[in-house]
Amino acid sequence: MPTLDFKGKSHVYGHHLVVPWRPLVPHPDRSVGAGEFDDNLIIHGDNLHALKALLPRYAGRVKCVYIDPPYNTGNEGWVYNDNGNSPALRHWLSENGPVDGEDLERHDKWLTMMWPRLQLLRQLLSDDGVIFVSIDDNEVHHLRMMMDEIFGEENFFVTQVRRAMHTVRNSSKDFNLNADYVVSYAKDKSWFGESTDRYIRYVSDKSANYPRDDNDGRGPYKLDPLSARNFFEPYTHTFENGVEWSAPSGSYPRYSRKRLREMEASGAIEFGGTAPRAKRYLRDVQAGQPPNAVLDPDIVRFNATGTTLLQTIFGVGGVFPQPKPVELIQYLVELLRDPEAIVLDSFAGSGTTGHAVLALNKADGGNRRFIMVECEDYADEVTAERIRRVIAGVDTGRGESLREGLGGTFTFCTLGERTSGNGMLSGESLPSFDDLAAWLVHSATGLSIGTEDLATRDENGLIFSDDSRDYYLIYEPDIAWLRTNESVLTAPRAEAIGAMCRERDRNAVVFATARYIPQDELKDMRVMFAQLPFAVQQIDEA
Repeated sequence: MPTLDFKGKSHVYGHHLVVPWRPLVPHPDRSVGAGEFDDNLIIHGDNLHALKALLPRYAGRVKCVYIDPPYNTGNEGWVYNDNGNSPALRHWLSENGPVDGEDLERHDKWLTMMWPRLQLLRQLLSDDGVIFVSIDDNEVHHLRMMMDEIFGEENFFVTQVRRAMHTVRNSSKDFNLNADYVVSYAKDKSWFGESTDRYIRYVSDKSANYPRDDNDGRGPYKLDPLSARNFFEPYTHTFENGVEWSAPSGSYPRYSRKRLREMEASGAIEFGGTAPRAKRYLRDVQAGQPPNAVLDPDIVRFNATGTTLLQTIFGVGGVFPQPKPVELIQYLVELLRDPEAIVLDSFAGSGTTGHAVLALNKADGGNRRFIMVECEDYADEVTAERIRRVIAGVDTGRGESLREGLGGTFTFCTLGERTSGNGMLSGESLPSFDDLAAWLVHSATGLSIGTEDLATRDENGLIFSDDSRDYYLIYEPDIAWLRTNESVLTAPRAEAIGAMCRERDRNAVVFATARYIPQDELKDMRVMFAQLPFAVQQIDEA
């Protein structure tokens, strides 16, 4: 596969791995609701650091990413300010100031800015997640090649074209540049079905054609054959229940063996009759044709409302230039058909994504959640304030739902000081128990854990369990306490943990400041010791 080369790539290729971890700090006074981390989130801070801060709790959990990064038109004057570790990169950036139209390296800088952010966004996406990126002609070709490399060209969906409302764009010269794009990739397209069916689609209301009862909690369905006229090569498949199946003469398997195993495990195949058949659920079918790659037929819906709606919310006068319309984001989120989706926007701007998620939940009773990140100073007075107002209701709003209020809550956060080994030793940066526990488990397993999972800890400091190990943390965010024997893995505590390991046929990892028992004895107990703060050195700056 061809790859994209740009100045600075070698310096930022793995930069996302060494970005320091900074915990999220909630601000209840600027939030709506209880200020919990498992609520909708609005984060004020650099989005590279914010994405790293989200990993312990949200890695692999985000269903939809929508971002609207700088288009790099040469008129924005944006500044690349990532603290890359390479001296060569720092020198290059210091010698080349704001990115503008006269900067011959502005494309390199844009790619250098986007590379680590896209890497972290990919880590946050669920296996069946999708990322949508708004962009225009200045960088669309570079973006495609970069995303082919990060996400894999096999996971590309489509580049949708959105025509602008204005008749002639002011910046147009040879051609009227009145269009931009939405580039779409899956994290893993194989999750979206290996048949001729498409996963991204509208939901129709053809209930008469789906007569089967809702006997498995997924709604009405009808039965389809497992074969098609031409798809996979012929093979014979044996299901877990012993039933053998092969496509009838003249047809071919509609699904791969792997997909058939997944469908059987999820109950999406019905056995009986002459042959097993697939359940096609009403909620999963498309109305007519797949969504258009060109959004021109919906020009008013996808263009006209962004600025006027924001003026309605804040009053006469522009508070944000050319915000995306709520309808565009609603359309993209609706394509995924998941009323429980977590939707992330790390270039939040005026807060359109959060508004769209609340509006969808209001309309269909969904329980979607949004996470928005904004680095600029207007994160509170524009991004969050917009959400506060639409939650409460806008008297002059168009539509009853906006006037009466969309409802919902959110937690406003900033980024705390980075956590490092030296900072923990001195007591200058001591994260909360839950924050440190989440980060250590994520570092050890790659998994993200929520507050409800951390609440299972016992008197020995149990914080998490996976298929083969239990994880313990002996810690309090108090430097005086950390210098006492209470923070140490003592022999009685080790023996208690070892007894649990033997009883449950498992191993254990214990994070603590010290141990009062030899490692060979711990090994016999099936316990591995990881010393604090050195266990967090991997998140320290190189």
